[in-house]
Parts: sequence; C-alpha cells; structure tokens
Amino acid sequence: MSGACTATPAEVAIQHVQQLAEPRQKRARDTLMDIFEMGALPVETIDQLTAALQAHARVAIHFHPDRLVKGGETVAGSMLATGCVQSQFESQISNGKVDSAPGGKRDQWENRLFGQAYQDAAPFWRPKYGALFLLGQSDGPAPRFGSCYFLLSPDATKRATFCYGDSHLDPPIRGTYELWEDVLSELFQESFTRDGTLGLHGLRPPALVGRMLELLQAPLSDKWSYPAARNLDHYIEAQVHGQVELGRDVDALVADPSFKGTPVGAQLQSIASQYGMLLHWHAGSQLCVDAVPRDFRGPRMPALAHMVAPEGMLTPALIGAAARNAIEPNADQLDLGPPDKVLQELKLLWHVLLRYGDPLNA
Repeated sequence: MSGACTATPAEVAIQHVQQLAEPRQKRARDTLMDIFEMGALPVETIDQLTAALQAHARVAIHFHPDRLVKGGETVAGSMLATGCVQSQFESQISNGKVDSAPGGKRDQWENRLFGQAYQDAAPFWRPKYGALFLLGQSDGPAPRFGSCYFLLSPDATKRATFCYGDSHLDPPIRGTYELWEDVLSELFQESFTRDGTLGLHGLRPPALVGRMLELLQAPLSDKWSYPAARNLDHYIEAQVHGQVELGRDVDALVADPSFKGTPVGAQLQSIASQYGMLLHWHAGSQLCVDAVPRDFRGPRMPALAHMVAPEGMLTPALIGAAARNAIEPNADQLDLGPPDKVLQELKLLWHVLLRYGDPLNA
C-alpha cells in the first residue's frame, strides 16, 4: 500500500505546501544573501536563523474568549470542556468570516491551499489558523483575530504551514517547518525596502535579525517583552494541521485584563490551571468613546461605541458582552440592530479599539 493511501489529511496538506515551496527555495535564498550582504550581515546568519526557527519558533492562535460557539457556550468555556482549539467548521464562529459550508469559499480556498487534503475530512481535522510569533509584541502577532492568544509549543510548529499574509488571498509565499527560505526572503525584503516589517517600524535587517534571535531563544516568560504593536494587517499566517490539544500543544495563555474578575476570566484561569500552561495578562486596551473616529471603520462606530460602553470607556469585555447580547435569545436586548449586522459592526469596533486604544492600566 502506498504512503499516500495511509497519510492523514494533515500530512497530505503539509506535503502539498512543501512541494509548492521547494521550487522557490533557491531564488529565496539568493535574495536573502543579497540583502544580508547589503546589510553587512554574515551570510551564515541565514542558517543561524533557520536553525533557531526550527528549534524555537512558536505559533500564536488568537481568540475572543467570550464569544458564543454553537450550543451557546463561550469560546473559553468550550475549550475548557473539550481541551481542544476548534476550527470554524466545528465552532461555527470566526474572527474573520464564517463560511464553513461544504463547497463554500473557505472550503474552496482550503482545497487550493492544501491540495484537496481536507475535501472529505472530518471537521476536527481542519487546520487551525494563527500567526508566527517572531517579534514579541505583548498583544500578539495578529490581534485583529482576538484579544487573547495561546502560544503553542515548538513541537506544534512542526505540524504548521505558513504563508506571507492572509491565506484567503492565496499568496504565493509559502513555507513549512523544514523550508523557511521563502517566508524569510519576503520578511527581509519588506524590512529592507520599507524600514520595517509585520506592522513595526524601524526594523531594518540587522535590527530584525537581532530581535528575532533574541525572541526565539528567550525563556517562555519573556516571550511577550515588547509593547503592544496594535497591528491589524501584517502577519505571517500559520496553519496548524491536526488537532490542537491544550494540554499537549499549548505552553502559555496570554489574556486581556478586561476579563479579570468576570466569569470568562475565571474560565481562562481554569484553562491555564487544568491544562498546565503559563497564564500571563497583557496590558490590554481601552478607548474613550468620545475618541472613536468615524473615518476608520465607518461613521456608525462612535454611536455604537456609546451604546456598548455607556459609562464612557470601551474595552474588549464590553464589546464581547454586546456580541453575546446580540444573539442570546433571552437577553435584555440592546437596540443595536439585526444580529448579523451587529456582529460585523462589533468586529469593526474591535478593530477601532485595537488601533486607537491605550493600555488598560495606563
């Protein structure tokens, strides 16, 4: 029997991405060598970076812990009960757009991304989406997808594939645990031409190399040592294949402090305790409702912020409470509008808070 017949969907997907990345490897390495030469960096640094990535690279999976999954439980409560991170094919929610129907857009693009690996697979096999955690921002590498995040173990990275940017755009730059050159080439080209990368300014190649090596080799408790970057759009997407088990695959939970003292905060603490992971509360976000702009995510945002935070200070927990209120059948409804429209607008309001907010304890 051939190996292809016995391979899991995860193995088929990773092999497909590897086959896409391999032909690009030499050109990507040549580009890296040119950039490193112009940046007065030893060419051997490329191999040093690759070795550090293979030994220490971690994926962050962002989530909003207080949103409701199918069945009415919170995301945090569901993970506490199941011990797993679920894809939207299981949870029926998304921090992007829910589209989990067979033959839907997500199904189609996953088929393109992963060579039909998941076409007939059970929902739990579907990849879980995160971002490569390289630069130590306390709010994580892709906070638009959630105010909290899990930091996975380096072993989990071995089951990940990568693309530069969001996968729904079908970007050509791809990578795996074994093939980093294509992703690194794009990362350092951006650093070289734009004087920064991944939403951070002032990171030319020498500084980028230093920060990456520092972060990759740092102890777990020092991984989020840099201030929040409030980055909405710039990340290296990671797709973790196979089930993501909290006890096996997650080393740390980095949580938003607005949930402290709430039932959801208690669930987060229970997750960390029950599944043996480090719990860290990052600095959080708050924004005076009078400071909400009307020209960033639409003119309705200021009015929506006043309804969500009547006492005047917007936080992630208040946005989550409004999202639950919008869909709970017995809730004392705020007059925010139709649920589908409200949930989309609250997602945009989170973008506003993330971009313009200040630390919660400032």
